[in-house]
Amino acid sequence: MKKVLIGLAAIVVILVVVVLVLPSVVPKDTLRAQIESQMESATGREVTIAGDVGVSIIPSVELTLEQVSIANAEGAADPNMVELGALRLKVGLFPLLSGELAVDEFVLDSPVIRLEVDESGKPNWEFDTAESAGSGAASRDDGGDTGGGSFLSEVRLGDVAIANGTIVYADRQAGTEERLDDVNLTLSLPNLDQPFNADGGLTWHGEAVNLVINVARPRALMENQTTDLKASVETKHLTLSFDGKATGGTPLRVAGRTDLKSPSIRELAAWAGSPIDMEGDVLGPLSVVGNVVMAQPVISFSDAEIAIDAIRAKGNVELNSGGAVPRIKGNLDVAALDTNPYLGGGESGADGGGGGGGQAQAGSDDWSDEPLDLSALKSVNADFTLRVESILVQSIRIGQSALRLTLEGGLMTADLGEMALYDGQGTAKVVANGSGAVPAVSLDFDLSGMQAEPLLIDAAGIDRISGTARGDISVRGSGRSQRELVGNLNGNGSLAFTDGAIKGINLGAMLRNITSAFTDDGSPKQTDFTEITGTFTITNGVLQNDDLQMLSPLFRVTGEGTVEMPPRTVNYRITPKVVASGEGQGGNTQAAGLMVPVIVSGPWSNLSYKPDLAGALQETLKDPAKAGEAVKDTLKNITGGGDGDGESSNPVGRIRGLLRGRD
Repeated sequence: MKKVLIGLAAIVVILVVVVLVLPSVVPKDTLRAQIESQMESATGREVTIAGDVGVSIIPSVELTLEQVSIANAEGAADPNMVELGALRLKVGLFPLLSGELAVDEFVLDSPVIRLEVDESGKPNWEFDTAESAGSGAASRDDGGDTGGGSFLSEVRLGDVAIANGTIVYADRQAGTEERLDDVNLTLSLPNLDQPFNADGGLTWHGEAVNLVINVARPRALMENQTTDLKASVETKHLTLSFDGKATGGTPLRVAGRTDLKSPSIRELAAWAGSPIDMEGDVLGPLSVVGNVVMAQPVISFSDAEIAIDAIRAKGNVELNSGGAVPRIKGNLDVAALDTNPYLGGGESGADGGGGGGGQAQAGSDDWSDEPLDLSALKSVNADFTLRVESILVQSIRIGQSALRLTLEGGLMTADLGEMALYDGQGTAKVVANGSGAVPAVSLDFDLSGMQAEPLLIDAAGIDRISGTARGDISVRGSGRSQRELVGNLNGNGSLAFTDGAIKGINLGAMLRNITSAFTDDGSPKQTDFTEITGTFTITNGVLQNDDLQMLSPLFRVTGEGTVEMPPRTVNYRITPKVVASGEGQGGNTQAAGLMVPVIVSGPWSNLSYKPDLAGALQETLKDPAKAGEAVKDTLKNITGGGDGDGESSNPVGRIRGLLRGRD
């Protein structure tokens, strides 16, 4: 900024000096040539004045130049750096003689200013000889140091304005170009130690932008010191106010309180030239209030209050735009985080959770074939620590949690070091990789103490089991659609349920009367248990379990089979065994007893349960003697003592009652 001000002041002084030293009788062509020559000497660029030249000396120096052009730096895209419809300059004569540049009027009419950084990083507004011209003028003035290196002791601006201007900024290193049209700006500066004010507007990307800037003491910025700064920007897409301090230097540093609001992040990004391609009605209103420090390319917020859509957060955030993609880091406390609108799922799942009818959620009877697009993960790098009161992922509701979220090159990693889940606790790690051609995900969970029924309803629309659950799961998959991803899942895990029930089948009724177990006889269609355990593997979307164990008073149940996730079907064989034991959890899983296998099959939303009579008969025929011994073991002591009805006063009696068809 200091070099720019020195260069502009040098040009103004040169124009004034030329007017002063040349007699008024000098022809305009000669005067034009002298002004062009002096400006070329000051800037090192060719200067052309194609229009009229007007000069007046008393009582003030007045100069009017029409159709002025200043050549661009060598190798620039456009031949001219500056083109002016007209330049009007009015400078106080007597203040100038005392070393004060008092600009009563300085108007640039219809200017076109082209600012450009070449491929080597050199800006075209650094004139090769402007600084040396300033140094020479300084030596001619008072021998050197006057106001931070300026050759004038004071600068005062009166009516200084840009009217109907155009400013083009091109960065050839980054391959970017921006254009400001309809630039109308009014500046005022009583002197370098009094407030500088700028008020005006411009058009950027087709929308009007209004600007107001107030610098308490401009001299401080020129001398790399600190001064108060206030600024505001107002557009259709954004309102921004700032109240703080600025420190001169490279880069310019500003720090203070800011208030930023936008009615739509999506529309703001599109207006800024970086449209966001994301499904759903998301990225709407934005509000950021807090303390800000800006020293390009880094902007940091502290004690910030942030609102994005329905998300509310407090904390600290830092944005660094100096890399290939923006980098964000920080820590936030979030009240509630609904991820569904941002995962391509459209509407929030806030009203779509399970618990109503227990069947699969509406619209979730099949996997989607819509393309999965995780490319948005490559648009930013991030390192965030979040503490969240609640998280909603699809229909799964997570309580108070601590999350470390990192994004690097399209790879997102979410580490849940603390997670409250359906009355239980756990840890989890979710990885989503959008860096390649095929999206990939991985999930690792370690959970305990959860209520199984609401979790399974919300996670898969299944209400077939209740109880307290614990387990660990590790799965990986990739695919171009949801269906393809599920079909490529691989992994393993273990699950355990205690003190619950399996819904849809009543094993007790089955043992009383096999027919009534699968018809509506008014009895509850569920089988209570004290413990279920098992491990599983997933290979290409097919879950395989071979070691299911269920312990229940009077029953022991084993199971094995598959769950095919892409078609959402089950093919599973449950073998319940009635035993002469009232023990549940902790009981003998190998106890002898009567076995009646059951086949569970069909789609998730409509499972069927059928007795495997052929399987039961086959097992009996394998070893009739052993089967007979099992019956004897089960019914032994059936006539044992007890007060009243012996059949109902002990477990063995209840077994005999069940076998006789009694309740």
